[in-house]
Amino acid sequence: MKTIMLLSLMAMLSTPIHCQQIGELDLGRQPRDPAEARGVNIMPLGCGVAPAVHGDGVIVNSDLNKRSTLKIELTLLKNTFKQGEKVESSILMQNVGTDTIVIPWSLDSTVSIRPKDVSQYAYEMGWFELKLKGASKIEVPLESESQSHFLYSSVAAPGSSLSINPGEGVILKLRFLIDEKRTSSELVPINTGDANIEVTWRQARFEWQADGCAVKTGYFNYEYQEDAKPIKIKVAE
Repeated sequence: MKTIMLLSLMAMLSTPIHCQQIGELDLGRQPRDPAEARGVNIMPLGCGVAPAVHGDGVIVNSDLNKRSTLKIELTLLKNTFKQGEKVESSILMQNVGTDTIVIPWSLDSTVSIRPKDVSQYAYEMGWFELKLKGASKIEVPLESESQSHFLYSSVAAPGSSLSINPGEGVILKLRFLIDEKRTSSELVPINTGDANIEVTWRQARFEWQADGCAVKTGYFNYEYQEDAKPIKIKVAE
């Protein structure tokens, strides 16, 4: 009897835990151009262009028993590419921690525009950063196919966020280029040969609050523990 119980326990421990997929989005199919949400005046109407007080910070779960951990898996249709080639990818993002994670889940960039006549507003953004590392070990930020690869959320936009419980995950479709990111302050060349692609999830909260013409803004990064293994590719001539 003890032998049977031991074998059953070993079988349970050796059985892989499958991810329960609860959502899928194509990051390249957003209904509006994100440029619509850019350049919104920080100051309230009639307050001129006085500078706002700005604060930065990091959002991290201080409870060590409830660690927010994400597993990121990048899947490609092939593993050999030429420089400048477009890459079709699929990214599995799974909650492998012990606490629920809430991420932005709207493709609508206008969620980031604060409504008129409000004294405070907050929204969040989520996006992936991809880097190529070849034999030189220099990390090259990769360019996305378009600038419309962000996710947005706000309490003012019901349904714009998604809760991912432990064991659950989502699939996100992303198109990017084997090319240097044009907005990088320093461009480094992509060399031919074997290389690794690394992917990282980024999430940030933006806050705005006005008391008359006194304005405070904030930018707060989320700090997740990430389990993301690089994927090997080859850059052909």
